[in-house]
This record gives sequence, structure tokens and C-alpha cells, in this order.
Amino acid sequence: MTGNADGLHILEKYSRIPASSIRYVANADADIVRSINNGVLFLVAFWSSPSLDAFSKLTKAIHDMGVGDLEFVAVDVEGSPGIYQLPEITELCGGVVNAPPGWGEVAFCRDGQIVGTTIIGSGSDPNQYYFNARDFLASFGGE
Repeated sequence: MTGNADGLHILEKYSRIPASSIRYVANADADIVRSINNGVLFLVAFWSSPSLDAFSKLTKAIHDMGVGDLEFVAVDVEGSPGIYQLPEITELCGGVVNAPPGWGEVAFCRDGQIVGTTIIGSGSDPNQYYFNARDFLASFGGE
């Protein structure tokens, strides 16, 4: 499958940070991690409300916490199946991933390595996603 070529325009509607601050990659492989020096890798599933809600809350948390200097890389899960083969992402999702779960999975990367992961869109209350995002960012130095 291929990722959504118009994905950045879709994400703009949900984002609280400028689109110019987002590097969107429709079709990525696991090497995308090596390109991130200090920031987040967000796995976006355009067909998933929890994923889009999680994206919105994560960008709101970045905005509110004043950590806009972080790199923000969003990859379309449909065009990036290799991402789910990364050990850290496989573990986050509970084992072998045959299809992207679309829960708002995110990884924090430093010097081209994943140093932490979480699922922003966990739980049934989208309002909780914001607090999940703030906690995640704070654990990596966000204020």
C-alpha cells in the first residue's frame, strides 16, 4: 500500500503547531528513525479517530508546553509498514503487528535512536489523550 500523498494537508486541520514544523512522510521505512536527532515520530492512521485525536492532542501539548523546537515527524502507517517491525514499536503494540492498530503510537527519538514509546490514544476518553501526550513529552525534558 501507499501512504496518503495529501496527508500533510489533512494533518493541518488537526494540528496546533504550524504545518511547517511537521515533516510528513507518506511512505517511510524503519530508516526514518535515524533521521531524527531530537523529536517525535508519530504514526498516523488517517482512518482512525483515536489516531487523529491523539495527533491533535500531541500537537496541542507541544504548543502549550513550548517545546516547538522538537522535530516532529509524522508517517502514514499505510505507506510505512516497516515501522511496525522496529523492536520498540513491536513491543509497544504487544508483539507481532499484522495490521497497524491506529491508536496514536508515538516514539521519542534522540540521535537517530528510539528512546521511548507510548500510545497517546489509549483509553476511551479523548480528553485523556492530552494528558498522555504531556506526560510523554515531560518524561523527555518537556516542561
